[in-house]
Amino acid sequence: MHKHLTRQLHRLGLDENNPPSAEAWRALLHLIDATYGDMDRERYLVEHSIEVSSKEMQELASRISEERDKFASIFKAAPDGLAICSPEGIVVDVNHALTEMLGYSREGMIGRSAVEFVDPADQELVVGKVAALAEGQVAMSRNTRRLRTKVGDVVFADIQACTVPGSDGRPKMIITVVEDVTEKVRLELNLRQAQKLESVGRLAAGIAHEINTPIQFVGDNVTFLSTAFEQLLALCAAYRNLCEKAASEPLSTEDISELWPTSTMRSTTP
Repeated sequence: MHKHLTRQLHRLGLDENNPPSAEAWRALLHLIDATYGDMDRERYLVEHSIEVSSKEMQELASRISEERDKFASIFKAAPDGLAICSPEGIVVDVNHALTEMLGYSREGMIGRSAVEFVDPADQELVVGKVAALAEGQVAMSRNTRRLRTKVGDVVFADIQACTVPGSDGRPKMIITVVEDVTEKVRLELNLRQAQKLESVGRLAAGIAHEINTPIQFVGDNVTFLSTAFEQLLALCAAYRNLCEKAASEPLSTEDISELWPTSTMRSTTP
């Protein structure tokens, strides 16, 4: 006999060998009925609690699924490269933009160290940043680094990495955003080159101006002297001719006027 039933019988002063009286029998049935009622209420409460909990769990699972799908859609469709890495820098997942940027497949990047995709000249710097993030020394890092594509081309990228802490407060994963700034860097280099050429042009123009001024001064004076000497030599030749003529015969007024035109003579006559 079940121990609970035995306990109830002893409470009524009954046992297995003494048949119950009508009053004791009614009391026993009342107790059994009350027990069944209590069990029904407890079963209802349990079933209701399970139903409510199940509904809440389904709603929670639905919200989590929606958030996961939303994050996955954003992760896949983001225009910039995205990578999820372990604290040690091992690639866990990448989006389509990053694979297109570097020319690798998604499977070809997952499981490899993120440092492998960095140009050898910048790898040491990246290793130091990953170590600082993994040890929790910094929560975010942003730098411009050179990456290497699958075919060996250099890609200048603005890399922003931040840690996601776990329940113990230590970094659980590293989220990395990679923006291709190669064209921007090239334009900046071209602009700097153009600025240098502009400075050289201004310097050359200044030097040319400084050289041209005295050259022009000398040239103008040489032209003046050349004209003056031509006139002087012509005058000397005229004097020589008149001197030779005067030695043999008197000079006429026309001969003298060749040296002193009438207008000049008038202007110099007192």
